[in-house]
Amino acid sequence: MRFRLQDVPTTLPRRDVTFGRLTREQRLRRLVADVLLGSGFFEVYTYSLQADDPDPRALELPVPLSAQQRVLRTTLVEGLVGAARHNVDVGNERVALFELAHVYLPTEAALPDEGWRVGGIVEGGFFRAKGAVETIFEALEAEPSFEPAQHPFMSTPASAKVPGGWVAQLDPSRLDGEWGVFELDLAEVFARVPERILYEDVVTFPA
Repeated sequence: MRFRLQDVPTTLPRRDVTFGRLTREQRLRRLVADVLLGSGFFEVYTYSLQADDPDPRALELPVPLSAQQRVLRTTLVEGLVGAARHNVDVGNERVALFELAHVYLPTEAALPDEGWRVGGIVEGGFFRAKGAVETIFEALEAEPSFEPAQHPFMSTPASAKVPGGWVAQLDPSRLDGEWGVFELDLAEVFARVPERILYEDVVTFPA
């Protein structure tokens, strides 16, 4: 049987069920990204494979494609520092970057633990990075707490731990100038976020 396409009536597919809704974690991740974008940060995408990693247990590829991509990252900081350095080299000013992506933590099993992290790097030092973290927690309606603590793998003039992560001033030997960096484990942060209750107004109008 032949027919002409223009003779086929335009119809919408029948939909019996609702599908394609975002999960709670997906909605919260989008909120975190929107908050940072609204705070003047630009989102970057860096490689999951890095030349080196501060965790000596990081998984190394048996046959890497290159020496620059041989280790699965356990932190977003290395990629963010490289992205910030590139921006400085091309003459960009007031650099503020963030990444929302997986890290790959070694486990006793064959496969790593792929957790979601958000990390950021910003010109201006420790307090600009701390302000970004405070803004994230405020948007999530969670209460942050900052405690002075040595950075887990980086010597730094100032560092504090926060629920789910840390914020620090970048070691000046890594990048010229004053830079603030932060990284948060989103699973830990989201566990502190209160459930949002949706309701419908039952007041009739007009009366």
